[in-house]
Formats: sequence, C-alpha cells, structure tokens
Amino acid sequence: MYSKQNRNKSRRAFSLLEVMVVLVIIAMVASIATVSYSKYMRRSRQRVARTQISAIMKAVKGFHSVHARYPSEEELAGEMDGGRIPLDPWGNAYIYNSESLGDNGFEVISYGADDEEDGEGENMDIVSWDLNNLENNE
Repeated sequence: MYSKQNRNKSRRAFSLLEVMVVLVIIAMVASIATVSYSKYMRRSRQRVARTQISAIMKAVKGFHSVHARYPSEEELAGEMDGGRIPLDPWGNAYIYNSESLGDNGFEVISYGADDEEDGEGENMDIVSWDLNNLENNE
C-alpha cells in the first residue's frame, strides 16, 4: 500500500498531459498575438505613409503659392525638412509627378510594401489625391 509520504512524492511533478496542454495554450496565444501585431504594423506603416504624403503635399503647395509653378524633385527636396524627400515606411522612394498632369496639379504616390503599382493590404498604393478615401477604408 501507498503511504501518505509516497503519494506526496508522486504528485510533485506535472504530468506530460498537463505540460502539453499548457504548451498548446501558449502557442495559441502567441499565434493570436502575432496576427494582431502584424495588422497593427501594416496599419501603422500606412498611416506614416499618409502623414508623409501630406507633408510633401504641403511643401509642394507652399512652393506653388510662391513661384506659381510646381517644383521639380530637386526643388521639392529643398522645401522639405532635412533637405530631402523621405523614403516611404517600406524604404522605397515616393513617386512625385507634376509634369504629366500639367496645370491640373500633382500627385505623390507610395506603391506600398511591394513597390509595384496596384495591390491590396500592405501592398496597396497610397496616392495623394485619394488620402481621404484611404483613411475611411481602414
């Protein structure tokens, strides 16, 4: 027969099943946290891109109000803080276009994470003339 002392010795450790259940729970929580973090980072990068595009737009409009024309990329860089146009949050250059639009204005584009035209999710294009629609589609 088991004495009280032997029973206490056998209950000092966790069983394999208990350890496996805890590991499964930890893995589930970690996967949920990873997905949430990824969504947060994607939205955060898109917000940063919109903010930077807004700053570039202000610099272009400021230059246009003084010179009655849109700046070249070099002139635009001189209008920006730090003397250069920043890279988008994915490390790609913004596309600044005023020449093909003529007197109708200008556009500033980030092609997103894939740096290619069109895309969805993190690869979605962020365009200056569509900033309000992008904010509403978050």
